[in-house]
Amino acid sequence: MMTARARLRAVTLRLVFLLATLLGTACSEPPDGSTSTALLHEIGESYFDHLVREDLYFAAAVGFKPERLPSIRPEAYRENAEVARRHLARLDAVRPENLEHSDALTLAALRWDLEREIERFELSGDFYFEAMPRSVRTYGLESLFSSFRFKEPADGERYLVYVRDTAEYTNAVHASMRHQAGLGIVMPRAAIDLAIPVWRGFRGKNDESLFHLSEDRVQGLVDGEDLRQRVASAVDEQVRPAIDELIEYMDGDYRSQAPAAVGYAQYPGAERYYLYRIRFGVTLELEPEEIHRQGLERLASLEKEMAEIRRSLGFTGSREEFHESLANDPRFFAKTPEEMERRLQAPLAKIEPLIDQYFLRRPQAPYGLRRLPRNFEASMSFGYYWPPNTNEPKGHYNYNASNLEKRSLIAAADLIYHELVPGHHFQIVLQAENESLPIYRRHAFYLAFAEGWAVYASQLAGEMGLYEDPYSRYGSLSSQAFFATRLVVDTGINHMGWSEEEAFHFMRENTLKEESNIRAEILRYGVSGPAQALGYELGRYKIAELRERARTALGDRFDIRRFHAAVLDDGSLPLAVLEDHIDWFIEQNQ
Repeated sequence: MMTARARLRAVTLRLVFLLATLLGTACSEPPDGSTSTALLHEIGESYFDHLVREDLYFAAAVGFKPERLPSIRPEAYRENAEVARRHLARLDAVRPENLEHSDALTLAALRWDLEREIERFELSGDFYFEAMPRSVRTYGLESLFSSFRFKEPADGERYLVYVRDTAEYTNAVHASMRHQAGLGIVMPRAAIDLAIPVWRGFRGKNDESLFHLSEDRVQGLVDGEDLRQRVASAVDEQVRPAIDELIEYMDGDYRSQAPAAVGYAQYPGAERYYLYRIRFGVTLELEPEEIHRQGLERLASLEKEMAEIRRSLGFTGSREEFHESLANDPRFFAKTPEEMERRLQAPLAKIEPLIDQYFLRRPQAPYGLRRLPRNFEASMSFGYYWPPNTNEPKGHYNYNASNLEKRSLIAAADLIYHELVPGHHFQIVLQAENESLPIYRRHAFYLAFAEGWAVYASQLAGEMGLYEDPYSRYGSLSSQAFFATRLVVDTGINHMGWSEEEAFHFMRENTLKEESNIRAEILRYGVSGPAQALGYELGRYKIAELRERARTALGDRFDIRRFHAAVLDDGSLPLAVLEDHIDWFIEQNQ
């Protein structure tokens, strides 16, 4: 993954630290702090090397091809925690007062990551449902195989190793489910109904399998046809039997134990796990009750704005009646996947001419749209952004084109500004392309920062005048209400003991989402990723709060382009670290 220059730099940093140690300067470093800087960068690069080998999702996102698929057995969790402890102990030798500002951010972010990895080992094994479609490893597995490119002779053998390792991976998922079931922790029946089709889609029939190699994909390989046959044999002999056993268990003994209820509040001992998930997802210390309250307050504020638009349109009925009229208005629905893609593409042409008024830099990598893999569509409400990497030079929003008759596009502009420009594509790619950042920081990802920026970006588009008519403005406000609703529902089902029906009716009342979307969302909060959805609105709120703080402090000196550069140029950060960074930015510009 690392370039030759990056590896040379890593070696140089190691030599600097070794020389400093031999000369007795580790505790009395030069005035410029070069020893602490060198050690910090060496630790960061060492941990980055560990992550691309042991975190499948991370490896797939940056385009790295590990020698083997990482293990998800309990002993692997334990080893990952030990690696984190060793790196954390080494950080104690770094003297923060001797670091430049950007390196101080690296130190704070790296320490946060290592502490969370140790917590993950202590808490996740009993509660994290590996089989779910939204599991980061399931995401990573699909992305690894579907985006794999054969660029060097060793890639053929590497691909075959991945296929064979998938059998072990599947067996580990199976073992994890049995372990959890023994503790009384079983996925709800509705979640099983979503998981099984995805695993069936992986196994496929011959050329429908996730692992199948077409003639086109191996064209140019000397042993291409032989590789295709060996992969097919490995799938038939090892992978499909393992997946079949997993599906049989999920659909049999496991289902018989499965609860109807959704949410972690029902599982013994899960309260501590949920608090960890909040820390991990939000990167702030917040209590569930406070998050719940913020969500209710935000919804009340948004409803006032939405009511004003309804009045401006001359609508005299109730909110529910207005939403029903939107759900039956053919203007807001595509008839084909191709039409959906065209309508998602259209807002991009409007924002491109305005970018330089709000940003100092833009990404070099191109972006585009493509449809989600079909077997994933049923388990996802929408889609997801996938960044460019060494295997795929273009960033994509992977959209969901299933059930078009129920998939309203009233918020299409808001969605695409969130996912691509100036949302995820801008933030993630600007970070990856910034070679002044150490490699660890170029690929760091903190959900509340990334998703908070994307929600902020879609609202910024409103400030740019891009929601030109009342319906597009209403669609944008409805998206904001959706993110605020997540604060209420996620804490409701995972901390306060809400039933699925309570959550469903609350979301139905406060969003424009139709029933299948809402059901999938509730399963996401209560099974796949508790607290994951909190970071969107809480991250947006923090960025908007920091922008107002900077605007107030700087007055006439405030430049929105420079503020956006301050947020984006140093890459993704835990929100508490971002706050310190913006305070520093304000001081530098006063």
